[in-house]
Amino acid sequence: MTVQEVSDDADVWLFVDLESDHADALRANPAVNVAFSRSGSWLSLSGTVEFVTGKKPEGTSGTTEL
Repeated sequence: MTVQEVSDDADVWLFVDLESDHADALRANPAVNVAFSRSGSWLSLSGTVEFVTGKKPEGTSGTTEL
């Protein structure tokens, strides 16, 4: 998966095929951890998955820089 957006409220938006095994696994266990790294630095986030369809992320600028 690739990060698509990060909202002003720090919500991380990702795209996933809702018919995939990956989505089924997330429905079964929605607790997640996302990790980012760059040039010797890293960031680890934990949270809960929420599936949202047909909605543009609010509070996003259209670009994502991590």
